[in-house]
Amino acid sequence: MIGQRSIEQRRELGDFVRAQREKLTPAAAGLAGAGARRRTPGLRREEVAQLCGLSTTWYTWIEQGRDVSVSPVALARLADALRLGRAERAYLFELAGKRDPKGDGDGTDDVPAVVLACVEAIGFPAYVLDRTWTARGWNTQAQRLFVGWLDSSAGERNLLRFASSSWYPLPAPSSVAGRSAPAALPRSSAPLAARTSMTLLSAP
Repeated sequence: MIGQRSIEQRRELGDFVRAQREKLTPAAAGLAGAGARRRTPGLRREEVAQLCGLSTTWYTWIEQGRDVSVSPVALARLADALRLGRAERAYLFELAGKRDPKGDGDGTDDVPAVVLACVEAIGFPAYVLDRTWTARGWNTQAQRLFVGWLDSSAGERNLLRFASSSWYPLPAPSSVAGRSAPAALPRSSAPLAARTSMTLLSAP
């Protein structure tokens, strides 16, 4: 079973995998006959299954949200077949409740004190995300602004899951300043922040 995850999370995993399959073109996947006319958006299920070494039935069950057992190695092959980026790959493993065998860590190391101090010093809402888009630190202003995510009553700290499960009036894109942690921190702490795979975001 996929990390004993809930029915809802298995459904989210299936929806996510299907969405990635449908937006991946045959040409991008390196399949022969990529220019042929197709009725299916993106890749077919059997094509993804072939690329990642799973049976078509097994892959279909993943998309359908069934309670099937998928190893971290099989998930890694699926992520490679779907050409997932770093954030997408981390989200895939987060949904499946598995650790990426190709990862450089699980992203759950303690946040360096200098990073948390930087967040606290910012005079407007700011928070730190790890590579799985889970909030690891935030200041009081962010806690007040993002009710249901960063306040004391919140049960879900993952930004992607929170955003997909609820509607929230986030600041307009033009008013959000996103900076990588190394760029936002003092120069002496930049290498430390870079090793933690953290991202500092703030909304002025």
